[in-house]
Amino acid sequence: MFYTLKFIWLFSLFILISINLKAKPKTARLLKDELKIEKNEKKQFSLLIQIGNFYLNESPDSTIKYSEKALFISNKLDFNEGIAMSYLLAGKAYNEKSQYKNAINKLQLSENIYRLLNNKTGLGRCYFEKSYAFARTSKSDSCTIYLDKLFEIFGPANNKLQLANIERIRGLNFWSIGKYGEGLISIDKAIKTYRQLNDSLNLSKALNTKGAILWGLRSYGRALDNFFESLNLKEALGDKDDQIIVIYNNIGFIYQDWNQEGLAFIYFKKAEKLIPESKNKLGVAYTYLNLGTYYLKQNEIQQALDLLNKAKYGYAEIGDINGVCLSKIRIAQCYTIQGKFDLAKTTFLEVLKDAETSKNNHRIALAYYEFSKNEFSQNNIQQSLLYALKSLELAEAGKYKDILNMVYEQLSTIYEELNETKLSLKMLQKALILKDEIYQEKIAVQSRIIELTHENEKKEFENKQLITQNSLKQKTIYFEAFAFIMILILLSAFSIYNYSLNKKRKALLAANEAKDKILTIISHDLRGPVGNLNNIIDLLVTEDVIEDYRDLLNMFKPVITSTYNMLENLLIWAKSNSGKLEFRGKNISINLIINETVLLFLNIAAKKSISIEFKPLTEITVFADSIILQTIIRNLLNNAIKFTNECGTINILVEESNKQVIISVKDNGVGISKMKQESIFAGNAHTFGTNSEKGSGLGLHFCKELADKNGGRLWVESTLGKGSTFSFSVLAAIGS
Repeated sequence: MFYTLKFIWLFSLFILISINLKAKPKTARLLKDELKIEKNEKKQFSLLIQIGNFYLNESPDSTIKYSEKALFISNKLDFNEGIAMSYLLAGKAYNEKSQYKNAINKLQLSENIYRLLNNKTGLGRCYFEKSYAFARTSKSDSCTIYLDKLFEIFGPANNKLQLANIERIRGLNFWSIGKYGEGLISIDKAIKTYRQLNDSLNLSKALNTKGAILWGLRSYGRALDNFFESLNLKEALGDKDDQIIVIYNNIGFIYQDWNQEGLAFIYFKKAEKLIPESKNKLGVAYTYLNLGTYYLKQNEIQQALDLLNKAKYGYAEIGDINGVCLSKIRIAQCYTIQGKFDLAKTTFLEVLKDAETSKNNHRIALAYYEFSKNEFSQNNIQQSLLYALKSLELAEAGKYKDILNMVYEQLSTIYEELNETKLSLKMLQKALILKDEIYQEKIAVQSRIIELTHENEKKEFENKQLITQNSLKQKTIYFEAFAFIMILILLSAFSIYNYSLNKKRKALLAANEAKDKILTIISHDLRGPVGNLNNIIDLLVTEDVIEDYRDLLNMFKPVITSTYNMLENLLIWAKSNSGKLEFRGKNISINLIINETVLLFLNIAAKKSISIEFKPLTEITVFADSIILQTIIRNLLNNAIKFTNECGTINILVEESNKQVIISVKDNGVGISKMKQESIFAGNAHTFGTNSEKGSGLGLHFCKELADKNGGRLWVESTLGKGSTFSFSVLAAIGS
């Protein structure tokens, strides 16, 4: 029996090897040998194009040489389609070399001929390569035009690979202009198709682009997952398109944004080791830029300057104006640290010129901001103010929130120096508001990313099944039966493993979400207000604002109160998520708890002329944890004030029912629609109050968890435009 099974295994292996040998395509060497023998020039041309495409990823320089030979034969034969194909092949090779200007020139020549020949397929190939070149050189409008043309050609035929390629370039284009949400949708479509087609090379490119988009959305964990998956695919494929140098830099960039400078440096150095043999000029320039920025942060200025200048020349060689601008900004920052202010100013002027040439208002606004800092460091306060206001104008017009935030803080510092205390304070307030907006947007996007991730995970197993079935069809009938049995066994094992893995992944995801939420609240919602309070204290100690003490303190009393409440919520929520929050029930007076909590909010309610009414008819005792109970009431009361208009009323009601006590917080505010009532306890609602008040995002989901821990439940009754009543139940006192 043992020998019979062994024979079956060996025979099956022999069949598999035989099939693979038969299916093996021609190698470059075989094609070259055919070229040497072939005398017919048209067949020579065909072989040259095949060899050129063969070397496209591994050696684009070789591809260019073969395209030139093919072009020579095509011109000799007056073969127009061959001329177009030769130019197209050269354009693809220059794209691989990151020499985008040369690529666009060659592709334009090919496009002109294909248009005369009315060859739509050839035109489509030109459009694809041109759209990629435009995306890489930040010419978003041109890229969009060619992508639309591409879709007109390939859309009706429903060619899955071509449509996936279009979505990949569309995602890259959205990324280049900062439209990360749209980019994520496009790149996910491409990734889904590449997985179905088992196209590892394009999948690796798409995963790298998705990682860059997720980095832009500050979803660092998922960005790293995509970069590492892309890296693994590249290593398995042998890095045919020389992109590992870019992926190393991307991974380093993530660690840099995490303030993990040591890890970032490791990956930047890995990329640096590839420079001598790399033909990827974009990757080389990117490496120099990242290493230069690292040394700039370490205050090793001369080493930073040497690397940043290499980055500048590298980006200039491939026509990447955005890369040139970023390199020059870093160089100017080095000059400022060295005290070479004139050199810094000259370099910033060059940045302005480059940015205006590419019509990149984001870079122009950034340059003016850096100008302002440079002038301020030389004590040229009025000139610094002028540049800051120019940056502000462009940033507001373009809604560049990252720059706006920096400019508001810069203006606050300038106005403080000019003794314009109220203007300085106003800029600080704007910076604080903007930080909150940015935070809310990031949280909203994170929710969308989680949804997309869940959708992809659900379909991933189906895609793998489809790929397996498609590969089976290519085998012989005899091998098919054997392979089918083996695949069933493997799928069964994989299903068991995948179920266990998904279970662990969901638990880990929940833990990571809790950790990320806590970290973002600490770093943003608490750090921002506390930092601004520190700045206000600096203003208060100046002699010129003595008469403004009371106004300033009243202005920021709500900030202090909300920060304190936020900290209380955060500490309790952190304990709850870590399993360290214990229920310590005892008989307590509900009236006392409510009265103590109401006292905390009287000043905040008075700001909106809101009256809080609590008129207990009898003394009621409950069995509950006093901290949990007060936290729930505090959050519900805070929400009621937030969503009640000025001169409104909030009533707190207590009633006993079936050995339970129900506490209700009733307002006559804006109310909640039926649709939103279903989702407000999910933890994803981030709504502004009637006076644009903002919360930390812990919200009602947190209260619901605490109500459950306290032995009760939480619910809402609301009518849009008329108000809301949030109620929760607790156990009546034991022995009552």
